[in-house]
Amino acid sequence: MSKGSILVVDDESEIREGLELLLNERGLRRLQRGDRRIRPRANSKRQPFDLLLLDVSLPDRNGLELLREIRRRDPHLSVVLITAYGSIDMARAAFKSGALDYITKPWSNDELLAQVAQAVEGHAACAKKTSSSSAR
Repeated sequence: MSKGSILVVDDESEIREGLELLLNERGLRRLQRGDRRIRPRANSKRQPFDLLLLDVSLPDRNGLELLREIRRRDPHLSVVLITAYGSIDMARAAFKSGALDYITKPWSNDELLAQVAQAVEGHAACAKKTSSSSAR
């Protein structure tokens, strides 16, 4: 798995800490965030990241609404939604809003790591392609 940085937005500290341990074991840099500190300009030059793991149910705002806002500002950022309340309707809404993937709590670590690897590598390929296109 290529190295990358991941922003975790979940209001449950246990989830953030568990993801930190799992991702750090794989050499991924994780930027831990709670629920209120994310800005819609997700992929800023100040703190770029390759993937956003975003909880659907946040105390002060809906993760799907936040995803749509982020997507308008950064259409290339990889976003995987996390939810404890999975349903077919929720999955459809996630993909329609621009999520790369959708996982339910509790998840399989192997499945989550595969999704993270795919997202980080996809982001790296997209960034490389964009930088080579702009150099022409």
